[in-house]
Amino acid sequence: MSRHIGMILVALCAAVVAAAPVPKQLKKDERAALIGEWEEPADKKRAWWFKEDGTAGGGDLPEATRRGTYRVDTSTNPKQLDWSTDNGKTWQLGLYSIENDTLKVNIARDAKAPRPESLVETSETYSITATRKKN
Repeated sequence: MSRHIGMILVALCAAVVAAAPVPKQLKKDERAALIGEWEEPADKKRAWWFKEDGTAGGGDLPEATRRGTYRVDTSTNPKQLDWSTDNGKTWQLGLYSIENDTLKVNIARDAKAPRPESLVETSETYSITATRKKN
């Protein structure tokens, strides 16, 4: 009897695991438009970069010191861009758009804040507008 119960429990556990939602894996092409170097207007003196491996950074020039990881979700409108400086333990939630080689990002000032509702900067968010750097 206990053998049958054990088999039933194993089958139930397997069914639960099979039915669990699979985390969305980031496809390479979903962040392809974001990858590269971006410069804010000269008066801001800031630059940003996004790499294929999920790392990003930037900040004030001449030495941009902010580094971290990012993730995107292109299935939303506007698209979502999240930033982490602690290897994904916490995330600052944000939004982004790219139009005509202009990147707009609006991101929560800290990891405890909710995702912004739009690309318009508020007292709770930090906004970036940059153009793709031409090499």
